[in-house]
Amino acid sequence: MKILTTLVLALLLMAWQPDARAQACGDTVTTSITLTADLHCTTGWTALYVPVGNITIRLNGHTLSGIPALQGIGILNAAKVRIVGPGRITGFWTGVNATRADDLAVDGISFEDIGSGVTISDTLAATVKNNDFRKVQGWGVYIIAAPGSRTTLGAHAIVDNQMLDMVGGISICGHPNSDNLISGNKIQGVRDYGIHLYDASNNNQVQQNELRKVDLTGIVLRGSSQNKISGNLIDYGHAGMSLIPQLTGSCMTGGYSPVVAFNLIETNSIFQQSVGISLGLGITKDPQVVKNRIYLNKLYNDATGIYFREDAHDNNATGNAYFGTPTPVVDTGSGNTY
Repeated sequence: MKILTTLVLALLLMAWQPDARAQACGDTVTTSITLTADLHCTTGWTALYVPVGNITIRLNGHTLSGIPALQGIGILNAAKVRIVGPGRITGFWTGVNATRADDLAVDGISFEDIGSGVTISDTLAATVKNNDFRKVQGWGVYIIAAPGSRTTLGAHAIVDNQMLDMVGGISICGHPNSDNLISGNKIQGVRDYGIHLYDASNNNQVQQNELRKVDLTGIVLRGSSQNKISGNLIDYGHAGMSLIPQLTGSCMTGGYSPVVAFNLIETNSIFQQSVGISLGLGITKDPQVVKNRIYLNKLYNDATGIYFREDAHDNNATGNAYFGTPTPVVDTGSGNTY
């Protein structure tokens, strides 16, 4: 009898989830929770607020929804927070808004019909993976280091997400937000940029992403250097890649200049663009886009393959292949090889 009683108690403890309870709009979450029902919020400023770390929010197949005046899950000064699907977040101005949320993980969530998906600021080592973003009026993933942020952030992993029908895909801003991995994402139907690295976000790896039907530019390096851009497929748009010597002033730059230099762009396939790879702005003859290596890329049916503008100097673009591209190279810069 004692053995039977012990077994029953053990089974009850295994089945019991202390975090599985009904949540209410505006709850402050201080322990791990599992949603037991859909939650729709129309008042206040956030659906769920997280001020402490080391917790997990499991959507458990449910929908967290609201209106554009609210944010879905707000995280502040809380490390190691995990937001886990399956589940859906919809209707808010942003789905997840995390500030100083080191080691954040957002995994397996569907963001749909929403202002922006995941907004991250002043945060180290966030992971955003296996999510589905659809009908987003802003960025799917937006990571910033606004003035006043800590000086060492970055080391983020944005991997294996799907994005469809968006204004912008992935945007990372500021030198503190360097050393990131952007890999395996499928981005389609974007009206602005697919992947945007700017204001001295440097030393990133952008690899094995698929970008299709991006109206403006697939991958933009704006004042961004020492990146490795490899194995990406970019199909249909105005420009496959653009290297732009410009700082927007939106984020901390670590004292870096707008010069775009020492990027390695290799083994990418670029289809049906007005310009496959564009270097420079052409508003000055000063060297602003310099010593980038463009190698082993394949450019298919682009009007112009590679365009060196007046401010592009000493870049090496030898070893690329052009198919159905009437003008493989235009060079109005200086010292470029191809």
